[in-house]
Amino acid sequence: MRRHLIVLDLDETLLHATSVKFSHEPDFIVGAYYIYLRSGLSEFLAYADRHFDLGVWSSSSQSYVDAVTSQIFGNRIALQFAWSAEKCIQKPDVKTHGYIYIKDLRRLQKLGYSVDQVWIVDDSPEKVQRQPGRHIRIAPFTGASDNELSRMISVLEKILNAHDDPKCLSNL
Repeated sequence: MRRHLIVLDLDETLLHATSVKFSHEPDFIVGAYYIYLRSGLSEFLAYADRHFDLGVWSSSSQSYVDAVTSQIFGNRIALQFAWSAEKCIQKPDVKTHGYIYIKDLRRLQKLGYSVDQVWIVDDSPEKVQRQPGRHIRIAPFTGASDNELSRMISVLEKILNAHDDPKCLSNL
């Protein structure tokens, strides 16, 4: 049986991208954006990579996803995929008169993962509305230091130890 797949969002989950430079130096720059990595990212990715398959799914452009993932993951961590908004389902948002980019985890079946093998770490619950039970919510990262990725390691440990028992995995 394949390992569980953890799908990671980028913006406001692993990093903060802004066109306005903070008082401290960015970790790197992509186009017109200063990129600030979330505290504990290296430790989180090392843990996740040891125990899970990893993928990235962002509602940003493919060129942005490619540039950011090459900086964060490089060739140190193998990703199963790095998807952009092109793989999302675009749904009109009547509140904002814009769009919601929905990440339908059933699309990962084409890569050989059943939905019950997949978890997604994302700060936006509306983006995983088709499979809310597979969503691991993380507080949005806006550049200030926090311990959310340390907390995520604890959540991933629960997934490893639960042996797919839904009672053990409720309230992630």
